[in-house]
Amino acid sequence: MARFGGAYYGNPYVDLAGEKGQILQASTGLGYRNRGFFIDLGYTHSFGQDVVFPYRLSSGNFSPASIKNNNSRVLLTLGFKI
Repeated sequence: MARFGGAYYGNPYVDLAGEKGQILQASTGLGYRNRGFFIDLGYTHSFGQDVVFPYRLSSGNFSPASIKNNNSRVLLTLGFKI
C-alpha cells in the first residue's frame, strides 16, 4: 500500500506585532500487510516559521527573532499479531 498526505497548522498568535507562525507538512509512506504481520515505512518533511520575543517593552519598541525550520523524519513500524 502507498499513502500520501499533508497538514497545515496555521498561525497560533493574535498578531499584535506582526507575529507569523505556521507549519506545513508533507508525508508519504509504503506499507505491507499479510496475515498477522505488517511493516510500514513513512517519511515526513516539515516547513515552518515562528517568532520569539525575548521580552516585550511597554513602549512597544520590540523586535522578534524570526525562526525558519525545515526538518525531516523517517519512521519504520513493524507489527505482529499473536
